Amino acid sequence: MKAILRLSAAMLIGYASLAYGAGADQAAMSPIMIAFLSFIALFLVGQLLPGARLFWTLLKGLFAPGYVKRPVVADGKPQRLP
Repeated sequence: MKAILRLSAAMLIGYASLAYGAGADQAAMSPIMIAFLSFIALFLVGQLLPGARLFWTLLKGLFAPGYVKRPVVADGKPQRLP
């Protein structure tokens, strides 16, 4: 077990310098990264729009005027209100 820990620590220390020196001069993002972030943004907006609509209908339902009961005539059908 100790040998495995020593080996993994040596690998971590040995490859850390490669990770720091690999792409330090690159400031631009790759097209694949831009496409991935665009997909994530599209997914978030796609979830945001139905959620906002649901929240809006919730607010409309909470602050709507009360239920109006229609009077019933003798034949059992409700009258139409103007």
